[in-house]
Amino acid sequence: MGESLALDLIVSLGLVLLLLACGMRIYAVLGLAGAVSGYLLVGPQSLNMIKFIPFTASNSWTLTAIPLFVLVGYLCLETGLSEGLYSGAATLLGKIPGGLLHANIGACAIFATITGSPSATAATISAVALPEMEKRGYDEQMTLGSLAAGGVIGPIIPPSINFIVFGSMTGLSIGKLFFGGMIPGIILTLMFMAYILYWAIRNPAGYPKGETPTLKNIRIALKNLFPIFLVALIVLGGIYFGIFTPTEAGAVGCASLSSSGV
Repeated sequence: MGESLALDLIVSLGLVLLLLACGMRIYAVLGLAGAVSGYLLVGPQSLNMIKFIPFTASNSWTLTAIPLFVLVGYLCLETGLSEGLYSGAATLLGKIPGGLLHANIGACAIFATITGSPSATAATISAVALPEMEKRGYDEQMTLGSLAAGGVIGPIIPPSINFIVFGSMTGLSIGKLFFGGMIPGIILTLMFMAYILYWAIRNPAGYPKGETPTLKNIRIALKNLFPIFLVALIVLGGIYFGIFTPTEAGAVGCASLSSSGV
């Protein structure tokens, strides 16, 4: 049994790498590799299981939270809240050595608290940040690295889509998973910013500082950040105090942004 399992893993991994190298779509690669792996382990009857396993795995009320949180991110992008978020973060953090690189990390962390999607977080903040940073002459490698690192925060900071899927599969409390990831997410955010600070101090020429914010600019920045913080407070606070489930929290987040008139 141990040898057959090891052989199955080797064959499945080799198949995945081969198909990815051939340019096949990831979802098709994983589906085909899973079917081959099941056939090797279980036999021909595994083909009958393929008929109902995908539906059974996805037929969950809890998983409906995923498209709702993704929709929250889309609403932020379309209403301009994502631009206000980045602008506010850049105003408050731009004076620190590393400048807008800190704004990338901070904006990604804040945006992740209402979407839970790493890809949506990285794509949204990148669309706003890249043109601004290219115009100011930031180091391209560190710029792209900060945006990629900021996207990694999404699976950890609640409401994480990964936690929703994991909780749905294991029966664990998604609310507890959310708040279990909050402190590690904050620590990871601070570590990224500390790394940027270190390199900015060593090589200040490649990391221009922003202007010192005036009281007026700070007020505008806080005003731009307020809608995002309010939605995050409603969503996470509602889950923490048991007012609504994660799925309902996603719906409330969508409704909050839709009814805000922005």
